[in-house]
Amino acid sequence: MKAVQIVFKVLLILALIAMCLVIIFVTPKPVVPDLNSGIQVIPEKDSTLVNANNSLLISPDSIPETDSEDAINLAYKMYLIANENMKKTDKWTTLVDCSTTMYIGSLFEIPVVGRRYYLKNGTEYYYTEYQVPGGGAGGLAGMAAPENSDFAMRSYTDISSMDFIYREKTLSPEFIDGGDSSNLVSCDWSELVDENKFSKKSSLPVFHSSQKSDYTQTDQTINLNTIKNAKIEYIEEKTGNFYRLTLVLDTSVPETTEKTLPNLRQSSGYKNAAYDSMVETVEIWENGYYKYFRSVDEWSAGSISSVIDYRSYFYYDDKNTNPDNYQNFNDIKQIALSYNKQK
Repeated sequence: MKAVQIVFKVLLILALIAMCLVIIFVTPKPVVPDLNSGIQVIPEKDSTLVNANNSLLISPDSIPETDSEDAINLAYKMYLIANENMKKTDKWTTLVDCSTTMYIGSLFEIPVVGRRYYLKNGTEYYYTEYQVPGGGAGGLAGMAAPENSDFAMRSYTDISSMDFIYREKTLSPEFIDGGDSSNLVSCDWSELVDENKFSKKSSLPVFHSSQKSDYTQTDQTINLNTIKNAKIEYIEEKTGNFYRLTLVLDTSVPETTEKTLPNLRQSSGYKNAAYDSMVETVEIWENGYYKYFRSVDEWSAGSISSVIDYRSYFYYDDKNTNPDNYQNFNDIKQIALSYNKQK
């Protein structure tokens, strides 16, 4: 029995080495579509960074010292204001350029690249996500759970008539070089992930002012108890001035990861997985609306480690908030509305 186990381990190691060689020397990285070509501009909204007394919460001349208690308090207030504005404004689009790289010791590097598209239009909410293993790592990444590393997902809800969000997931999407129309993904929606693994109905996301729960830009908990360090900068640019917050979250505080840790352990397959560090870089226009949000999380489980890097860009103009300009949005809307009538 021991001999069989040894032979199996040797064969497994040889297979992994062979796949690694393919990753390094044979398979090119997939084409990753560019982000939407729309230019980020300050949204024409009347909200400003103000407090309850309607006086300015912050001015360039009164930025607190980095990592001071005042800096942490102010950064948190600015985060809350930006979140509230996401609920109040009638339309926005968030485009997310995401990458997850898993390291197995010092031998293997498994990259997974992806894109997410969120769109709010009044009471409607659209969401698509595409995750594709990069650099020929499809086999390695898929060994654990392909539905978590090599998939496409599309979702829709209208809270005026639906009390859930409808969603579908399929496997093995491909990014396509579409030239001028580069945001293209090839997916086969005729074969969906089984509902036992991925339910078509899920709880409503928070995005509208009529909802009682708070909107949060990240699932990691950001509050006065979880922010360990904070830096606030005022940036002047031709396209508009904004504030940049750099927040280091305290991963030793359970509250920080209480929403995400169970999912991390379930999706990665490692019950001992734990977050090691979290850094949020947040850019907020002068009137309190999000411009950019980058979240870099690092986690590990024994000899396995990973870096999760999500870069979010926010748009408020007519072109970028038009559902017709995105793949799968109109299709999933019709499917979701039909499903809602039949349920």
